[in-house]
Amino acid sequence: MKYYAYIQNGKINGVGSVPQVTDGIQSILISKETYEDIKQGKKDEYIYKNGEIIQNPDFETIQAKIQNRARIDEIKIELENIDKLSQRASRAVALCIINNEPPNPDDIEKLQEFENRAEELREELQGIEKNGVD
Repeated sequence: MKYYAYIQNGKINGVGSVPQVTDGIQSILISKETYEDIKQGKKDEYIYKNGEIIQNPDFETIQAKIQNRARIDEIKIELENIDKLSQRASRAVALCIINNEPPNPDDIEKLQEFENRAEELREELQGIEKNGVD
């Protein structure tokens, strides 16, 4: 059996076992392994270059950037949640200070835990952004 990658506008558009005859779609003969990879959703691991299908030399870099962007989003969400969760304890401490009363040690401890976690996340975020995501 023969296997083909279908190329449209210079990019892999799909795979099949018969050549395409549609205008604007080119059929390139590929190995069974490449066919299976692309069929199973690993299309980004391959590119069309100089008339053939080859492994994408930038695939790992692209995947790392995608993962970094996803982690940045996760960190930002967690930081927003920390801000929301710390509001009650912050208000309680602020009210005690305004009323010249000692704050509840549990509130102080909770705020310190939130701040420690936020600091860890900000450092991680800074490291990811320093290394670049584009």
